[in-house]
Amino acid sequence: ANLDKLIDLMLEAKEDEMPSLIGQNVMSFNQKFFMRIATRNDSSTDEVQKLKLAELAGMTMRLLDKMVSQTSNKMSDSGEVLQIICAAAADPVSGELEVPLNYQQICAMRKAMSERSEQMDEAVLAQAYSWIRKSSDNGLEGMVTILQRVLQLYAAYALVPNASPTAEANTPTRSLEEVLSSNIEDWERILSNAADQEFGGVFIEELQKKMEEVVLGMPNGSYAQRVLAEYLKQVEDMARKAFETAQEI
Repeated sequence: ANLDKLIDLMLEAKEDEMPSLIGQNVMSFNQKFFMRIATRNDSSTDEVQKLKLAELAGMTMRLLDKMVSQTSNKMSDSGEVLQIICAAAADPVSGELEVPLNYQQICAMRKAMSERSEQMDEAVLAQAYSWIRKSSDNGLEGMVTILQRVLQLYAAYALVPNASPTAEANTPTRSLEEVLSSNIEDWERILSNAADQEFGGVFIEELQKKMEEVVLGMPNGSYAQRVLAEYLKQVEDMARKAFETAQEI
């Protein structure tokens, strides 16, 4: 029934509406879809309808092929972006990537990210997750660490524009921005200072607002949403621990 509804919708759509319609329903275009078109074609006695169904099948195949080609090109570009950011962490002499990352390596990656933050779209994030899976499967844990750092840096620049805090100094909001935009290695120090200023309650409230914005304001299931949600959860876990420890002292 759902396939028939989609087929009927596509039969009625204008030609310039087809790319968008196919993009929105891309997961539906499998063998069953084309078999259903063939079945309807065989059972129809209306020659005009049979012609429309045949043309629909051909157009759908052409648009899907074009979409796959564009996606492949996009993924290639995405790989280049990732390579540049990861390569920034390489030893300037040997060119090797070594972990744990030191301060200079992280600064170099931050600089590379700042220059390419606008290029960090869904395709790049998808590529990063793909590389993480492959690296993990191949036992390349050092590469996994570096790619995870890329995602963390992406989150820092996405949650705080240019990773530069702008909120009023000595406020919970400023502390939150400083944590979100800084290196993970600096979180404990910033959170300790926030705890000393008794920012705990408001800090967590502001953090939860950020989490709601990500969950409710971003495309559900997108890689960007996943990266930011995981990053914010990591901040929340460390913040709650820091504030609870401060209360016990």
